[in-house]
Amino acid sequence: MAKRRIVNIETVVPQADETKNPFESVIAMAEMTSDGNTQNIDLHGEDSETAVSLADQFLHQQFLAGESVVKIIHGRGTGALRRAVAAMLKNHPVVEYFRDSLNTSELGGVTYVALARRSK
Repeated sequence: MAKRRIVNIETVVPQADETKNPFESVIAMAEMTSDGNTQNIDLHGEDSETAVSLADQFLHQQFLAGESVVKIIHGRGTGALRRAVAAMLKNHPVVEYFRDSLNTSELGGVTYVALARRSK
């Protein structure tokens, strides 16, 4: 019988500095929760123009539904979708903040977006 040594594995989660960006903690919570509750759209296989249009519609729908964070899955590929989506997000009226996922399995292929709050 062979002996195996098991090593403890630690995950380091960067602490959100809310004084710099209050939306970072909301995105960090959504990113750490892998239960599938974060609304998402998968843009794999779309051309840039279609992807931007679909993402725009998705953002408006989720804003109206009262979501605070959404996940846009664009994949890694050549980076064309990621760049096109990021360009759209920079000036989008319902977007407060966005950033790439820090999760190693999503790095470069997923963008998290903090949406503005709806006024009642």
